[in-house]
Amino acid sequence: MMRGEGTEIVGLEADRLGQAAAMLGRAFDDDPMSAYLFPDAANRQRKLAWSMGCMLRFAMDHGVVETTTAMDGLAAWIRSDL
Repeated sequence: MMRGEGTEIVGLEADRLGQAAAMLGRAFDDDPMSAYLFPDAANRQRKLAWSMGCMLRFAMDHGVVETTTAMDGLAAWIRSDL
């Protein structure tokens, strides 16, 4: 996927954590493992967003989380020495 003009890769700021977690909840909503872990489709996105938020907070504390200015993707790295 090519980055569009004006799209910049930036570190995820704490005030955008909820937006990032919601984006990941939507992205993984139809994933088979997500359906297995959260079988209630009506609540799956909300539960995924909560769990993704927990993982993102950990990654922000112990690694690096980057996204784009448009929040159309995200990458997280956790240090290997933990």
